[in-house]
Amino acid sequence: MPRPPLNPGVSLYLDLTRICAALMVCLHHLLQPPFFDRTIAIPGRSAVIVFFVISGFVIAYSSVGERDWRAYAVSRLGRVYSVAIPALLLTGMVALAEALLWPNLVAERQDWPGLRLLLSVFFVNQFWNLTIGVLSNGPYWSLCYEVWYYVLFGIVWFCSGWRRLIAAAMVVLLVGPRILLLMPIWLLGAGLYLALRRRGAEAAPRDREVFFVVVSLFVFVLLVYNPASIVTNHVEQSLHNGYWHVGSWRVFIGGDAHFAADYLLGLLFAVTVWFSGGVFDHKAVERLHGRVIRWCSSYTFSLYLYHAPLMVFFHSLLMVALPDESPALVLLVLIMLGVWALGSVTEHRKEPYTALFRRLLSAGVPPRA
Repeated sequence: MPRPPLNPGVSLYLDLTRICAALMVCLHHLLQPPFFDRTIAIPGRSAVIVFFVISGFVIAYSSVGERDWRAYAVSRLGRVYSVAIPALLLTGMVALAEALLWPNLVAERQDWPGLRLLLSVFFVNQFWNLTIGVLSNGPYWSLCYEVWYYVLFGIVWFCSGWRRLIAAAMVVLLVGPRILLLMPIWLLGAGLYLALRRRGAEAAPRDREVFFVVVSLFVFVLLVYNPASIVTNHVEQSLHNGYWHVGSWRVFIGGDAHFAADYLLGLLFAVTVWFSGGVFDHKAVERLHGRVIRWCSSYTFSLYLYHAPLMVFFHSLLMVALPDESPALVLLVLIMLGVWALGSVTEHRKEPYTALFRRLLSAGVPPRA
């Protein structure tokens, strides 16, 4: 099935949003102690929710052109592991450097670092009541949600009948309720692409589109900086040390108690994407900054997974060189340079991973006549 072209206004809007969201996550971690002298509230979780919507959208868009489940799996595995494996190696090397070179600067150590990294290769860190941190790479948690959304979507998209039901049920039982709690946000993005594809060139009048986008962005910003809601507060009050008690069962919810506000944030962002094709003046932006936007957007996955360990590493170096101060601007520049260097040889060079998974998944499959 040929993949229809994506509206250029929507495409450019998603690229811009992806850049902003990745920077928000980076600044969320940077602008707080010990990297900064005080805490400046940057809504990192809200940026992750935006990433979930964009991820669902992009995966649905990519799946339309995939021949079968093998092609889908090869594309997803190559894309994820081209950055995830280097990110885990980087995280491990930073932890080793801390232990050998700057043991006095490490405030808290996580036990079994090798096992944590090994389990992270298979994205099992957040199954059921597990909360396996990945040393200094805190943002890795969301990938341990997202990968299983890819799996479930691929099962529903490419399987049928009893095979689909059995495979999906097995994955659901494997991952547990906490990962599934945020899956509607990811599915919202997938459904948004399919709805836009069905709508085609038809669009609401421009004045109505502008109204919806302005209202949605206004409410979105309000919620980003005040995510509490009646439902969220009720959920948090029902938790005991982060656990939700269901009879004799204890289900860990933790920070996902904000799911109601997360749903609303995802919905409002989806509204802006729906109308962005008519509102966003992509021709003017494309003419002036299109190439720069797409170049920066191509490093956002690297920025998301590399910035935390790079932040720890460069901060330790600066603390040794400049013990009386920790210049956040210098730290940010070093992180961006590190992301560019690593992303150029990982995120931009995923062909070896794709070729490896293509060979593995094609093993034992007879060639076509």
